Amino acid sequence: MTEADENKLEELVRQAGRRTPLPDDVRARLEDSFRKELNMVQRKRLRRRAQILSGIAASFILAVLLIVFNSQRPDRPEIASVERTRGHTFWQYDEQTGPLRPGNLIKPNDVVRTSEGWLAITPSGLDIDIRLNRLTEVIFLDRETVRLIKGSLYIDAGLGAKHQAFRILTNGIAIEHLGTQYLVSSDDDGISIAVREGEVLIEIKDQLVRSNASDNAGQLTKIDQFHQFTTTRILTHGQYWDWASKVAPDINTDGMPLNHFLEWVARESGMTIVYSSAEIRDAASNDVILQGPIPTKDVMAALLLAMPLTPFRASVADGVITVEI
Repeated sequence: MTEADENKLEELVRQAGRRTPLPDDVRARLEDSFRKELNMVQRKRLRRRAQILSGIAASFILAVLLIVFNSQRPDRPEIASVERTRGHTFWQYDEQTGPLRPGNLIKPNDVVRTSEGWLAITPSGLDIDIRLNRLTEVIFLDRETVRLIKGSLYIDAGLGAKHQAFRILTNGIAIEHLGTQYLVSSDDDGISIAVREGEVLIEIKDQLVRSNASDNAGQLTKIDQFHQFTTTRILTHGQYWDWASKVAPDINTDGMPLNHFLEWVARESGMTIVYSSAEIRDAASNDVILQGPIPTKDVMAALLLAMPLTPFRASVADGVITVEI
């Protein structure tokens, strides 16, 4: 501040003169109001500090509990892995839950659910493909045992897995794996076991019932709520099985012999391949090689896309795919 500024300020103070003091009652009211405001601010600060300290303490206690819980929680081995998903699928263990993706690992007592989607899981060390239909819930007890709570499971086991142990438990019923393609459903009406290929052993109370497919048909066993059962023959193709192909494994068709592709179509559709002549069968095995990738998420659509790339055509009727010129 310059000397001139100081002189101006001094002149203003001189002109203003001394302030008239406030009356005692007014001053008392102002002091009382100020004191109350100050006390309120101090109380707010104390409450805020207490909340902050309480939050820190709670976080510390929670962290300690989590450390203790994790240190005491037994390690759960990996017993299966997610191979393929279509739509919305979920897992749950204790209070934890989350979406499932290919590559996710399944551990003992994990609950797996599907809503508007399908799912395929492979147990560790087993040549078995477990497929879950929409609105299905299962619990993986270990790599050889699954508990079906509701919905439908489709089991596709490779030929090498025919003698591998595998069981499905549901509503007091045990289905023992003997191979190689079968479907188990559980709903309010009871349990259904449909064998498409191979054989299963069903344990109902003290009874052991074998259910097996023949060359021309599958077998359907229905068990009601009183554990009474009936057995009938069933087609190995059609609407009953169609959902399982929605989550079939994708295959690389580029460079694949035609007969290998047709065998895959037959296995996923439940249909039979018939060649109209021995020459066509030999050509499909040795001479005709598919070129380029073909989408395989829909089995029958893949067949329609593949055949125009070959010298042959395929006609479908009554569960038989006929390959002809």
